[in-house]
Amino acid sequence: MVDRFCGKYKLEKSENFDEFMKALGVNIALRKIGQVTKPQMTISQEGDQITFFSESSFKNIKVTFKLGEDFNDTSPDGRKVINNITLDGNKLIQIEKPAAGESGKEVTYVRDIDANGDLVVVCTTEGITCTRLYKKV
Repeated sequence: MVDRFCGKYKLEKSENFDEFMKALGVNIALRKIGQVTKPQMTISQEGDQITFFSESSFKNIKVTFKLGEDFNDTSPDGRKVINNITLDGNKLIQIEKPAAGESGKEVTYVRDIDANGDLVVVCTTEGITCTRLYKKV
């Protein structure tokens, strides 16, 4: 089922992204950059390894993981986190928690493919929700 997510997508729009970043404690400079950056996201799978590769003029981020297994990561704003991504029906559910000894907030990312074949990512922390639409390239 993960194969339905595989492909390249370009960020087209974000709703409530600044409020979401603010809730995470992201500083104003990084929030300004986040508002204007339009990353391209590539999702691929090789065997049981899934890779998310986000490319932008600001930063490139690559993460490879197995479904259902915790993995250490650093968020785009520099937070040390532990992630776990599972497949629930047709959705990829990512739970991000602060790494041991780190302060921070839990974040949930729900990825889905809409009727147009585009990637929709709903990001939630402490009741603040952001929706990001990536158009299939």
